[in-house]
Amino acid sequence: MAVAGAAAILGVVSAATPLFLDAAGGATLQRYVEGTEGPVPSVTIVLSNVVTADIHAYRDDLLARELLAGRGGADSSEGPSLVGPPVKTGRGDLPVEVSTSSGSAEVRMVSRTGFRDQVERLDEGEDAGVWLADFTASDLGVQAGDEITVRGREVQLKVPVAGIYADLLREPETPYWAPMSQYIYPASGSDTRPPALMLMDLDLYLDLGRRLEDDQEVFSWEFPFDQAPRTIDDRRAIAAGVDRFHSKLLDSSTELGVAFDRVNFHEPLSGWVGQATAVVGSITGPVETISLAGRIVALLVVAGAGTFLVRRRRVEYTLLDARGVSPARLGLAAAAEALIPALVGGAAGLAAGWVLVRALGPEGVIAPDVLRSAAVQVGVSTAAAVALLGVVVAATVRAQSEQSAHRFRRVASKVPWELVVLVLAGASFYEVLTRGAEPLDSAGGPPEIDRLLLLFPILAIAGLAGLATRALVRLLPRLRALGGQRSTALYLATRRLTAASRLATTLVVASTMSVGMLIYAATLSSSIEGTANQEASLIVGSESSVGFSGDVPDLGAASFPVTAVARISGASFTSGDGAEQMDVVAVDPESFAEAAFWEDEFSGTSLEQLMVGLGSAGSDRIPVVIAGPAAPPVDPLLRIASYDIPVRVSGAADPFPGMVGQRPAVIVASDALSAFLEANDTSLPRLADRFELWAKAPEEALVSYARGEGIGVVRSQNATEIRSTPEFLALTWMLTFMQALGILGGIVVLIAAFLYLQTRQRQGEAAYALARRMGLSRAAHERSVALEMAGMLLAAFVLGSGLAAITSLLVYGRFVIVGDLGTAPLFRLPLPVLGLTAASLLAFSWAGGRLVQRRADRADVAQVMRLAD
Repeated sequence: MAVAGAAAILGVVSAATPLFLDAAGGATLQRYVEGTEGPVPSVTIVLSNVVTADIHAYRDDLLARELLAGRGGADSSEGPSLVGPPVKTGRGDLPVEVSTSSGSAEVRMVSRTGFRDQVERLDEGEDAGVWLADFTASDLGVQAGDEITVRGREVQLKVPVAGIYADLLREPETPYWAPMSQYIYPASGSDTRPPALMLMDLDLYLDLGRRLEDDQEVFSWEFPFDQAPRTIDDRRAIAAGVDRFHSKLLDSSTELGVAFDRVNFHEPLSGWVGQATAVVGSITGPVETISLAGRIVALLVVAGAGTFLVRRRRVEYTLLDARGVSPARLGLAAAAEALIPALVGGAAGLAAGWVLVRALGPEGVIAPDVLRSAAVQVGVSTAAAVALLGVVVAATVRAQSEQSAHRFRRVASKVPWELVVLVLAGASFYEVLTRGAEPLDSAGGPPEIDRLLLLFPILAIAGLAGLATRALVRLLPRLRALGGQRSTALYLATRRLTAASRLATTLVVASTMSVGMLIYAATLSSSIEGTANQEASLIVGSESSVGFSGDVPDLGAASFPVTAVARISGASFTSGDGAEQMDVVAVDPESFAEAAFWEDEFSGTSLEQLMVGLGSAGSDRIPVVIAGPAAPPVDPLLRIASYDIPVRVSGAADPFPGMVGQRPAVIVASDALSAFLEANDTSLPRLADRFELWAKAPEEALVSYARGEGIGVVRSQNATEIRSTPEFLALTWMLTFMQALGILGGIVVLIAAFLYLQTRQRQGEAAYALARRMGLSRAAHERSVALEMAGMLLAAFVLGSGLAAITSLLVYGRFVIVGDLGTAPLFRLPLPVLGLTAASLLAFSWAGGRLVQRRADRADVAQVMRLAD
């Protein structure tokens, strides 16, 4: 059982590493593909010239042959196509005038594949023609089936109206219309909107352009990438095919290059593949380091199983050795006996590794060849484990018969090997400090994860645990004396621990390392997540936010805390350091404190008091809160556009929700600012860059509320999405992998503890039989075994947790998450993990006591006494 369990753990670690890395690559790349705001990721080709329908069809055919053919190129059927069918767009670069007898309007001629399914159709006729926005149709006084006049430079054409659609400006922005957003939505701070789109089919667009002699036409083809999850190798092959296409497009000696002279080309996939490869490469070293540590621990358990095997069958091996059977032959026999259990355990480990990565790891697709590679690694590891078991059995049998080996063990046990490990730990920590590693910074690049950040805690915990257990060994005699003054169970437990001090201390060290790895990874994970959540919430302002157009809604109608905010950029103080640019954040003091994200560390004054200060009157100056590193002058004037506003500082905070990086911000009450601006013949909506709603609610609930209030939602975001960058996720995946291996290490230790209990039970059967005859109760014996095991495991828990907390406290500040808003990295202890770990160890101690007691009850007392004699 022990061999099968150890082989299973070894198989899990061996299989999980390549599976995890491949899944991480696919998931990272998928995150780039799915997390893109705006257009659907695609190969985009743009041309600006006048063409006929025949030329356009010729270009369509060329692109289809190159991009919609197999991945090997136009003449290949290798694999599926590189991209999906294109969305083709024709757009007039300049507006045109349309008119009827009732009025006129400016519109922009646009043709876009599938536009009918991407608008809300309000009125539709049976004939072909153009589609007008509802407000344009109202200005012209037309409906579906009527005619309008389209005016060119020297030509006027009658065109039928095929339908009326809902104005896109009042509709939510969608990926389909994202490439056209600058022609739909007004520019930031603009009082006017762009001309509405006059939509039509491509054939009509080309015909009108030719007849109107419009030489400002822009044509584009958007070939979308498949957004379904794929392996990173699959995406890499697609990117390579697109790169070959791009090379032909730029080559003027090819038919494609001639047809698309002076073309604009864009595709994001190659960059994403490079970024994903860099992210996976940055975590490969640390993951392999963790994996190596896990394999070493598993192999040590295999070696321990060999030692326990010889001790459990001591009489048999001693007899065979006395009869001349060589230790090598006994080792081969033991390896042969362990082969089938090891193979079964390895196969189970391979399956468990797959399940582990699917359940706890990245959600990326795993390539079949990677699964085959993982199976090969499991096979090699299993073979190594079986060979190691045979070697250990042979060495242990030989050592039992040689006095020199006993002397060597006594000398070796006195050598402080822990000091060597601690020296290595100190060297690792020194390198971490001098390199200044920052695994994840705000630059958006791959996380620079130094594997020494993982080696240092492993070495430090192992070395310090060894020293601590040496000290505990010296305390065992005192514990034995103390136990004699207490209950029978405690007396027996302390005597057994003293008698088996070497085995017990070895188990404590191994347990401490496993608990330490788990708690270290969990502490870093919770600290990083807390820091990232703080940074993201400061960027968003709260849990979620939406940009909106229109009047501020009734905030009291929401079922959750919500507040309205206006942002103005480019402000400054007119005296003092007037060159320093800052933002103005206009807030509603009554609702802001309840809805915005806040931590007490941001200011020496509570957010509620800061808001009270903003709402206070009593002088000609408007009260403001200074956020960030700004140093306002005496009697400051805040300049917004060309308006100088007298303000007084009522409070300060650093950072503050809504700040952009380290750029200072001035927080002001929106009512007070609006009153001043209106008194000077302007308004807050005219000067504001954008208006936002912040809420402590899910993004979907906030968007639903905003639309229910009849306001247009321009964009929305939430803190969870902001913090969930591929780089951040790669780091959390790695730490989750470390936690999983910490748990597996704990399972390995529990297997070792089971072997310890089994060996101790067999060695103590005679003593238990005699003690029972002298009046020892079953309950007292069971409690003594549970206390013995609980003492070792809880000592390991205290040591491992304490050392993990100390080592993580030393290095957690090396992690900079999401961005730099002036906040210090947070340190968070994983209290749920600590509680669950302690409870699990206590439960195993209780179960171990019950197991040993049941086996002791089933022992044949007469046979035990006969063997003891």
